[in-house]
Amino acid sequence: MGLFGPSKKQKLASGPISPPARNARYLRQAVGSIPDYDDVATDSIRRAGVDPGSVDYPVLSAAIGIVARSQLGEWARRSPGLGADLDIVMNRPDFSAQLLADFLLGQESATAVAIHNRYAEIMCNQIPEEFASTLRQGQYLNS
Repeated sequence: MGLFGPSKKQKLASGPISPPARNARYLRQAVGSIPDYDDVATDSIRRAGVDPGSVDYPVLSAAIGIVARSQLGEWARRSPGLGADLDIVMNRPDFSAQLLADFLLGQESATAVAIHNRYAEIMCNQIPEEFASTLRQGQYLNS
């Protein structure tokens, strides 16, 4: 605990993360929204053109989460100042796309908005396309 209550790290690890103010300076530069892993899985299945009933959905969604969190971790390591806080948020038990977006867009930093925008872009395009390709090859299908 900090001198005047919970430390910043304690708040990030378990406290509420509020959405950014509507008039936040950098909020206007945010592009797109970050989909949840399940939404990316659904998009991957649609792009692959496979029968949704034939897909091991929990395994696919978990694999998407591993790839996505790996990319976030890489950006955290390259972002002095923001990186340590991003790592704390990523490791919360209640981590979600909305929590991440609220954290990044609430930072009022160009780096945080750039990470938000790039992450939203890969979660909406690159990752679903990569997983659609693996689905077409027969991976993540029920046995």
